[in-house]
Amino acid sequence: KLDKRTIVSYWKSFLESSNNNLFYSVKNDPSPKVRLLAATSLALYLEYVRSFFTIAAADDLSSNLSFQSIQSHQSFLPISYTVSAIVRQLHKDIFICLNREAFQLNQVHLLKCLQQLIKATPYQKLKPGLLYKLILSLNVLLDTKNTLVIQSTQTRDKINVLQEIINCLNTILTNYSQMAEVHLALASPLKNINTFMNQNSVLSSTCSSIMEEEDLSDKFEKFTNLKVPNLNQTRVKYFYESNTASGQMTPNCNQLCDLSFQESYSNSKSWLVDFCIQNSMASRLISVSCLDLLAIIAQHYFDLLKKDLFFEDVCKLILENLNSNSATECLNLNQVILKTIKFTEEFCRCLATNELRQMNSIDLNDCCKLWSSLLNSKLLSEHLVDEQRYLISSSACDCLASIGAPIFELLPYQKRIFCLTNLLHLTKSQSNLIRAASVRALGVYVTFASLKEDQNFLTDLSLCLLNLISNDSNNLVRQKTAWSMSNLSEVLIENVERVGNVFIEEFNLGIWYQLLDSATTACHQESEKLKSYLVRTLGNLINYASSTDTDILCTQLNLEKVEKSIGRAIETLCLCKNVKMLKVKWNLSHAIGIAMKRINACIALMSINTGDVNIIRNNANESIYLRIWYGLIEGFSKLKNDSIDATNEIQHKNTLTHQ
Repeated sequence: KLDKRTIVSYWKSFLESSNNNLFYSVKNDPSPKVRLLAATSLALYLEYVRSFFTIAAADDLSSNLSFQSIQSHQSFLPISYTVSAIVRQLHKDIFICLNREAFQLNQVHLLKCLQQLIKATPYQKLKPGLLYKLILSLNVLLDTKNTLVIQSTQTRDKINVLQEIINCLNTILTNYSQMAEVHLALASPLKNINTFMNQNSVLSSTCSSIMEEEDLSDKFEKFTNLKVPNLNQTRVKYFYESNTASGQMTPNCNQLCDLSFQESYSNSKSWLVDFCIQNSMASRLISVSCLDLLAIIAQHYFDLLKKDLFFEDVCKLILENLNSNSATECLNLNQVILKTIKFTEEFCRCLATNELRQMNSIDLNDCCKLWSSLLNSKLLSEHLVDEQRYLISSSACDCLASIGAPIFELLPYQKRIFCLTNLLHLTKSQSNLIRAASVRALGVYVTFASLKEDQNFLTDLSLCLLNLISNDSNNLVRQKTAWSMSNLSEVLIENVERVGNVFIEEFNLGIWYQLLDSATTACHQESEKLKSYLVRTLGNLINYASSTDTDILCTQLNLEKVEKSIGRAIETLCLCKNVKMLKVKWNLSHAIGIAMKRINACIALMSINTGDVNIIRNNANESIYLRIWYGLIEGFSKLKNDSIDATNEIQHKNTLTHQ
């Protein structure tokens, strides 16, 4: 109940070498119950110190100071040095407690403390080595506990400990995927770690003795040029180079350096991937946790799953888990299937990227074989269409969306049609999650080359989107629908630019008119997040009208209604300038730019009727021009003067100025 700033001032006393503080109770109290309560309290305190730990120092002096030397230090020391020593001491003490503790429940709570400590520690600010030792210690602890589980009949408590160790690794991989030493620790096989640690046998070492190892900075010096693929955000061919001061990754597109150490690791199996694959089968008790880890590895460290190491094992694991049908094999079979599908989604999303396939020597034909097997498995025949298990069905839709255009084009025609018809059918599901996932998958598919010019698919998708944006009340479904509509509108523009009037004559202009009208109406009603997609749709649809000959329009539509709809759409775009969300303004400026590409044709369309009414229409045209320019000037002034508070908004500012 105390303010966290008050608690921070007591942290140093928690670690002092006396018998009346919190950590003494965690380590040395004879009562298991007291040790348990002390560990629970420590985890609670660690939950609120992240902002306090961020001031930890990163220079050589603070890294060489132990907690004991700080206690006896007579001269002034900055608080950052003290915090740095506290962080290192906490890591050591928790592993000492884990090594001593005999009760499984207490070990579980100590590992929960470690998870909170991992989240709170700014490893990128500290000298390299601490995170590597942490992963290595968890490696040894994982191997020890896994051996005990295999040899023991009473496994439930030991399984809980094993799962908490995996959760600690999960926390590291999720929060510190850009750190060079994380990739170094994961890529190394267990048998070669003693080469790095300069020990005779790591397996004989305890997790606490590894954490007490001397500073590893000297050993890291020869690996400062280690380059690691960054698969966190863009999934493109970037390599990241570790910074000698912090271990943080910085972009570098040079060739991989020729290091004998790196070469020896390039063909070595990762100990963590090996462990996860062995324990991810549906019959294993820790399969769900291991599948979670594999999904994170596929997302951030895809090079560890390269073809010559684990590709075949991964494919076999996925197919066996998806086709598992015995409820007696696993009490949580649904969870295993769900996690397997999510792992498959991440794995296949990387396979769909040409750069990643080439980097990891994976042939496109191997990817097609995997997808052919997946489409022949229960993924389509059972999991996708099972609306009762809506989480599994929606995840299966997301998985299908990750197939990628190069692989999709090589699949048999019947399989492609089967995917499309199932997804179109699922947009009418009673489950909001299934409708949202299926319409998003269709929004991905419409960008594939073989489907861009398919008139039947474009018509079916348009009618589906019109139905959802007009009648569906769920915000998530409407958001995914708006995103898919923006993709569809861009495809329409691409087809016009590539084919011209041939496509316009074949595509039903009545559907275009309904899309424009529905997007305009929805843009007046929706939240700011949805408007960012809808304004993009409006800009593309106005451009589509500008590209259409008036003779073709006359044969299919009422020109007065078209004029009013285009006027409403442009007015709607102008009204959106008052929206505060920068992403909306970014897409809005892009949409207006697209709409104005052929604005003269648009104006000609709006004034083709004969009679005195043309004078009014010409004045209206000038009004639209002035409104657009006034809005543009006002937008520039607001962009310059407005303060941006949200961090996620700052990234759009430069792009918005450019647009």
